[in-house]
Amino acid sequence: MSLTKNKIIQEFVSKNIQTHENKFDCLMNEIETYIEGAVAHNMTELKEKANNKKKKGDLFECFCFLYLQHVLNHDQVWFYKDFPKELKEQFHLTKNDYGIDLLSKKDGHYYAIQCKYKKPSDKIQIISWRSLSTFYAIVVKTGPWLKHITMTNVNGCKHIGEKGEKDWSICLGTFRNIDHFSWLKLSDTNESEIIPEIMPAIVPMTEPMREPEQKTKKKEALFPDTELLRNKRLQYYNQLI
Repeated sequence: MSLTKNKIIQEFVSKNIQTHENKFDCLMNEIETYIEGAVAHNMTELKEKANNKKKKGDLFECFCFLYLQHVLNHDQVWFYKDFPKELKEQFHLTKNDYGIDLLSKKDGHYYAIQCKYKKPSDKIQIISWRSLSTFYAIVVKTGPWLKHITMTNVNGCKHIGEKGEKDWSICLGTFRNIDHFSWLKLSDTNESEIIPEIMPAIVPMTEPMREPEQKTKKKEALFPDTELLRNKRLQYYNQLI
């Protein structure tokens, strides 16, 4: 399911790749709209909406996964549940260590990562030390890690005392400064990919047409509107979550 969510993030990035607005802000708005836009039709769906905060956090975690892969060029990135059992044993990790969301490897060194999402706001927002304390309690008892990374869509993270040399915060300012070519790598979307289950059927022509009109109709049938195709893909991925 994590790979499906990665695809959703890539669709959002691709959708806004040509925008003149800040692409990271657009991405955060896409996440909010995608999760909050669903209408509850019954009690089950209403209860599901109560879990919206986690759903947004999961999508942001997928963005962080892709950022580590394509912008920081880490050799390998794992969601915690996918970290190999032998490596969990090597780094003194248990089956479920709440606080560590992602793990990565670059040049033979390993990193422990926590991702923190908050609803976007024009006001300055900071992740409190209390919110990070579980993560830091775990990373000092496990490892060794080259860096302890906190990734968040807000302005900063609060630390008690001085930050250690292993502490690395990647926050709103850094994400807003992602360059265009890095966004292209993050999108990794080939518009020519077609998912058969969700593609509109191509209706055969039944009446003869003049040459220019025939070419136009064929083009429209073979190349449906990009935005329509993107929305259909998002619906398809959403069914898989």
